[in-house]
Amino acid sequence: MESVRKIFHAAMPSQSYSIYRGVEEDDEAELHIEDSPRTDQRSSPKASRFSISPQYQKLIITVIVTGFIAFILGYISTRRPCTTCNISNGDFTSDEPYEQEQYGPVTMDWSELKDLFTKYLTDGQRIEENIRKVSRAPHPSGSQEDGDLADHLLQTFRGYNMDHTWVDSHFAELQFPSRSQPNSLNIVNGSEIVERIPIGDPDVYCPYSASKTVEVYNAERAGALGVLIFPESSETSVYGHVHFGTGDPNTPGFPSFNHTQFPPFKSSGLPKIPAQPISLSAARSLLGRLSNPSIPNSWRAADFLSHGVGPTMTTSSHRVQLKVTNEPVSVELHNVFGSITGRSEPEHYIVVGAQRDSWGPGAAKSGVGTAILLELARTITMMVHNGFQPRRTILFVSWDGGDFGSIGATEWLEGYLSMLHLKAAAYMSLDTPVLGDENFLAKTSPLFNNLIENIIKQVDNPRQSKQSIYDYMTMKGSNWKAEVMAPLKKDSSAFAFTAFAGVPALEFSFIENSQPYKFLDTKQDTYDSLNQVMYGRLPSVALCVAEVAGLALIKLSHDHILPLDYTAYNDVLLKHLMTLQTYEKKLKSRGLSLEWLYSARGDYTRATQILKKAISQSDLHNEKVIQFFNVRIMRVEFYFLSQYVSAVNSPYRHILLGRGEHTLEALLEHLSRAQNDIDDNELHKQIALFTWTLEGAANALSGEVWEVQRSF
Repeated sequence: MESVRKIFHAAMPSQSYSIYRGVEEDDEAELHIEDSPRTDQRSSPKASRFSISPQYQKLIITVIVTGFIAFILGYISTRRPCTTCNISNGDFTSDEPYEQEQYGPVTMDWSELKDLFTKYLTDGQRIEENIRKVSRAPHPSGSQEDGDLADHLLQTFRGYNMDHTWVDSHFAELQFPSRSQPNSLNIVNGSEIVERIPIGDPDVYCPYSASKTVEVYNAERAGALGVLIFPESSETSVYGHVHFGTGDPNTPGFPSFNHTQFPPFKSSGLPKIPAQPISLSAARSLLGRLSNPSIPNSWRAADFLSHGVGPTMTTSSHRVQLKVTNEPVSVELHNVFGSITGRSEPEHYIVVGAQRDSWGPGAAKSGVGTAILLELARTITMMVHNGFQPRRTILFVSWDGGDFGSIGATEWLEGYLSMLHLKAAAYMSLDTPVLGDENFLAKTSPLFNNLIENIIKQVDNPRQSKQSIYDYMTMKGSNWKAEVMAPLKKDSSAFAFTAFAGVPALEFSFIENSQPYKFLDTKQDTYDSLNQVMYGRLPSVALCVAEVAGLALIKLSHDHILPLDYTAYNDVLLKHLMTLQTYEKKLKSRGLSLEWLYSARGDYTRATQILKKAISQSDLHNEKVIQFFNVRIMRVEFYFLSQYVSAVNSPYRHILLGRGEHTLEALLEHLSRAQNDIDDNELHKQIALFTWTLEGAANALSGEVWEVQRSF
């Protein structure tokens, strides 16, 4: 309004004219602008003093209209969108969740958010440059190259003018090959080495293999003493850790911060036998020495397996000697963070992360994910600088130690677990997001199923423009969800977030079903190798993943009600109980019943229905009400962590997605045993603890303690 007043005063003539006419009868004044002169007023001295000539009347009207138009144009051009944003009503099936009743004077609907995101998302050139930069050379954890890359990401985050940037460093004990005593594979006769078999690249090894020397003569009778890993169609040896878990296996359940001392025990997921990658030619040399029987038919897909498979060698006195001498090394890891602070719920985090380190060049392993992470950080920061106001804080993280089992991510979770389970609302992993362009795959917690479906309906498939990813996948078959939706991988950072910390997580990727990318975890995982698989379309496919991830990230950080479908576990639990029903006769014969478990599942279903109804009937203008609901929604995954097992002995406490005797998987495995192999007491305990965890989840989701009146 001040600008209108200035324009108005600047346009007025220097001589002052009154536009008020006095009314003597009641001593009041009224606004009066004459349209045309009248004889009786011209003859009156009082009237003539308050009259305005026609040219000045037109001037005043022109100034007022001009000023009003200028004000409107100025308001439109300078307004900051999203000062009051749309409110999601908890309906997870709508394709356009933002196009609802508008609240407040200024709004940013879904189409505006998409347009703003698309405006600042590049055409793929920047992503290509960053993939090449990250994967130009090997950069394993602890190397100078990895350290330089971490510093580059930190400076890049700072260059984006993010709200906060920092590095979280800690030490972990990693394994590397011994330079003085290389790993070896030999044919021996007694103590004499008859032949040394070249294993291939001496730099290729299996972190966390047991370090020992073993000889195998008859695996069938003696049991396997070692493992040799080789590729089927390439001479390049394949790298990969053999720890059946995530994080530092020397401090399971504890953070590896600053050489902190913890109880001297190791992860139960560490192998007790040695493992070593070998080349294809080394495998052929060994397998060619095996005697009958012939290979099973199921193995014949490997064209070089045209000989026997043992159990003995053709020369009966000879043995295979495997010597693994990997050494533990304490390495400082660096996780790099950049954050955008939420405007309404700053204490709730949406975390998006990508592995940075790589034993080889790692174009697919770390290059694409890191490039997408940088592009999303840049794009969303630009959106914030131009009006987007996320409700929740967004954390962009570059993880270290990914090649050793998501150590950087897991140790961060372990270090801040007591706080993160209250603050982390969702996690998105960008690890290995592009391995082809044939099929879209989402490894995810069930809570994200509907969100993913909505997003892929709005993003073009990289193989076919003007056709969404959703349309492309449904065109391939009616059961598209079976191909698109998959459970979380057990060796990924996303799995650690959900199964260990109780934070819902998802991971996107494009894959090649017909011809899987064969250079992953090899020294040939370069930009050119990956780009060749997609016939030169790597930047555009990576850009497509960035669009999917970015739109999902915007919804997770922007929606008033978190777009997590807490009702998804209703169907998941029902399917599991239907499987358990097949063992009902076996349970009854042992005096056990699943009745309590059925009841707990019913309580959980009712709790989700009550919560959904409460959201739909509540005043979503009230920030306290919104946050009350969001806290309950974001902790649904946490409710499925068993409180009856130790995070040290059983770190993956999730009863449906985790590992250990407390899980549904373990219960089903126990029931599948022969009658005489079932431990009744242990089985009773498994059913009881699983049931109580599920009942606890239902009670927590239902809300208040005094509302939970049922006697279990």
